[in-house]
Amino acid sequence: MSAFFGDEAFGKQILPVADSLPDDFDGVPRSGEEYLLTVRRDARNLPHITRVPNPYELPERPQPTSDRDRLPAAHAALPTQEWCALYETRFRNFRKNLSQLTTRLQTQNTGRRVMPELTLRECWWAFLTGKPTEEWDPPRKRKAKLQRGMRGFAEDDKDEQAAATDAATAPTHGSLPIYKSPNQHRLC
Repeated sequence: MSAFFGDEAFGKQILPVADSLPDDFDGVPRSGEEYLLTVRRDARNLPHITRVPNPYELPERPQPTSDRDRLPAAHAALPTQEWCALYETRFRNFRKNLSQLTTRLQTQNTGRRVMPELTLRECWWAFLTGKPTEEWDPPRKRKAKLQRGMRGFAEDDKDEQAAATDAATAPTHGSLPIYKSPNQHRLC
């Protein structure tokens, strides 16, 4: 026998295997070593490649010879041949349309969101339950433009504007209006 059919073909031996079976062996192993010896012996006697016939293989049916035998009567619930042909044609055209590039690749930025912001739980519930867009995408609050370029002066601008309106509407003493400094309320 070649090395392929020897013990090397069944893998490396890790567990102890008996060297031989006792003379009074009745087919039932008494120890694990005897069991492993019988398993290896039976595996050595089996063929390495086995083919089983397919139980589900269907025999070839002869082709019908007459037109009446070839086409069974169509059930009323089945679609007609014309409908099937039209469906296939439309499906092929649909597939072609999907594979073609569109002429307008730019998305229109309408300022509307596709989904609500992550932090707005109530808007998500409205979105998931199919509510109108107005409920889950409320209009954004517009930020007031700052008068100056730096945010540090934004508060001062509001104070100056308030002081100017107070001065314009305040009662006058003679010809001069009463002037309120924007820094009067500050402690520093």
